[in-house]
Amino acid sequence: DVAIAKARQLYPETESRRFAVMDAMQLSADDAAFDFVLAVEIIEHVQDVDRLLTEIHRVLRPRGRWPAPGR
Repeated sequence: DVAIAKARQLYPETESRRFAVMDAMQLSADDAAFDFVLAVEIIEHVQDVDRLLTEIHRVLRPRGRWPAPGR
């Protein structure tokens, strides 16, 4: 994926930073796995926004961040 390749070029992956493409409706990550989730240009394209938000909340650690878009 072009966006992931560019991100890795600009910000090399480390033990605490990695980039991945996943199915947003069923993320392949453990509960509370991330401090930060970035999901760009997606919310307006999913049919089940509640499920999307539930998945994002599930994988975020307590006090984790997701820059939610304005609606």
